[in-house]
Amino acid sequence: MRTILIDTAEFSADDGHSWTAVMLPDTWASRGLAKLGAGRYRVYFELIDPGEQTLGVVLRRISTFHRVSLNGALIAEQVDTPQHMNRRNPVAAAFDLPPALLHAGTNELEFELRFKSRSGLSEVRLDSAAAAREFLEHTVILDETLPRALNMATAGLALFMLAIWWRRRPEVALGAFGAMMLVAALRNYGYSGTYSLLPPWLLDWLVFSSQVVTTVMLGFFAQALGGTWRPFRRMLIGLAIVLPAVALAAASLDHIELAARLQGNMTLDRMNLLRRFVYPVLSVISLAGLAMLVRHAWRLRRRRIILPVLGVLVLIACGMHDYAFQTGLLPLTDRFWLPLSTPLVMSGLAMLLVARLVTAISAVEIMNIDLDRRVALRTSELEAANAAKSRFLAAATHDLRQPVVTVGLLLGMAQELMRETASPARALIDRARTALDAMESLLRDLLDLSRVESGAQSAVMQSVSLSALFQTTEQHVHLAAERKGLSVRFKPTTLTVRSDPVLLEQILRNLVDNAVRFTDRGGVLVSARRRGTHSVLLQVRDTGRGIALQHQGQIFEEFVQVGPTPNNVPRGTGLGLAIVRRAAAALRMAVTLDSHPGRGSCFSLHCTRDQTALRD
Repeated sequence: MRTILIDTAEFSADDGHSWTAVMLPDTWASRGLAKLGAGRYRVYFELIDPGEQTLGVVLRRISTFHRVSLNGALIAEQVDTPQHMNRRNPVAAAFDLPPALLHAGTNELEFELRFKSRSGLSEVRLDSAAAAREFLEHTVILDETLPRALNMATAGLALFMLAIWWRRRPEVALGAFGAMMLVAALRNYGYSGTYSLLPPWLLDWLVFSSQVVTTVMLGFFAQALGGTWRPFRRMLIGLAIVLPAVALAAASLDHIELAARLQGNMTLDRMNLLRRFVYPVLSVISLAGLAMLVRHAWRLRRRRIILPVLGVLVLIACGMHDYAFQTGLLPLTDRFWLPLSTPLVMSGLAMLLVARLVTAISAVEIMNIDLDRRVALRTSELEAANAAKSRFLAAATHDLRQPVVTVGLLLGMAQELMRETASPARALIDRARTALDAMESLLRDLLDLSRVESGAQSAVMQSVSLSALFQTTEQHVHLAAERKGLSVRFKPTTLTVRSDPVLLEQILRNLVDNAVRFTDRGGVLVSARRRGTHSVLLQVRDTGRGIALQHQGQIFEEFVQVGPTPNNVPRGTGLGLAIVRRAAAALRMAVTLDSHPGRGSCFSLHCTRDQTALRD
């Protein structure tokens, strides 16, 4: 049969005593009626010959609580039972018309309805039963299945963006947009179905709160891209806290008074009143966020930012449309646009943000590769320059030692000849001798440093007796300590370590020399103690001036001396601790420092214990 579309009906808001002709679709709010309550509709259609074919009637919008009668006989009923209290309305529905109840001529369909929101009735479509069910399936797919599938996919993409933000916290724009996507997708998913597992008042509050949260997240997203304005940020945080709390109280009170309103007693609809005030405010906030994005796009002069701006503008327009539909300003047969537009727009914007992040990461990777190449090139250049410096130092110090030794012999002979005299020439010779000793010390340190750096003095690991090493070092520093009145004590030990004797002696001698030079009173203690089975802790402890924390990382560099030189103590070369560090690196050991200004310093060196020694 051909499709019959019925667009006129009779309406009664009471028990059917007073009927008024209306056009379908009929939206109560557009006629000044309350958006919830009970009502009846009657429609008429003509049949020439009903035949035996089963006919069907389909409606795009009808209350989920209904009674449908054909020619006075009940053919479908969905009552308002506790099992269906969570159903929302209106929805699409289809009913089969029993052939036995149809007759030639005028037939009557009556719909007794009870609404909780958006009251009214769509056009009545009369067709074959199969065509009616097919039309209903298409309507359900478009109204419920498709929006839910799109929003679940959007929720998955939002979780992916939040996971990226969790690992890269500076990406605030990505995190804010992901949170906004997730809340909006969950809201649309819950709002696209025929019924909810939650009570209506709680679902109403969740939808309202999600609208607030998505608007707040849009503001944060705009601020992350367009710059931070603290008053606007504080206002967003305040709205996110205050409005859901107020809405929870309003929804709870509306739920308590729901029975009175369904019975026709006029009570205050607090949630609807709250929406009338809050939704325009949220629209203004969304426009403010849009203005920030536009300003950001204008400042950057980038066309890519235009797409997010247009996307946000589309969402704002869809939100205004849905608000008008929710409040009854649009026909009942319209639909919510946000459940369809939100996944599409936000997914597109999310892909732009992810592409922006991927582009930034790719640029960083390219920069890192270029940086690694430059570092490798510069490192090779520095190594070549360092090797050249070491060769120059080795050659220069070796060539200079011979004339310095000659000058030292000549000065020694001059001192012997003038031992018995007190002429000014003897004082000059003594001063020259002191300067020559300092030059010899510098040349010796430079030669030691060049040998360690060049690798000419490679480590030859063997058994080293710490007792013999202590005796050699004590003889070296004995005179210097005695002139300053310091005590240098080497704690007796029988420990033996596995090391290079020359490098280890250089380390210990420089550490003890340094301790004596920078200690005015007290003394120096050199000790060795076991540390477990395989390690020996070698320590040089003094009661000197100590080293400030900010200088402790500098003293191991070449020619670095911190603080004033103690009285009557010649300034050193600044190479002693540099030699210690280089020699320790050659031995694969680490030198640690524990120092406190005014209390002294302690240098520690972990050595490998010699396991072949019979006695420790």
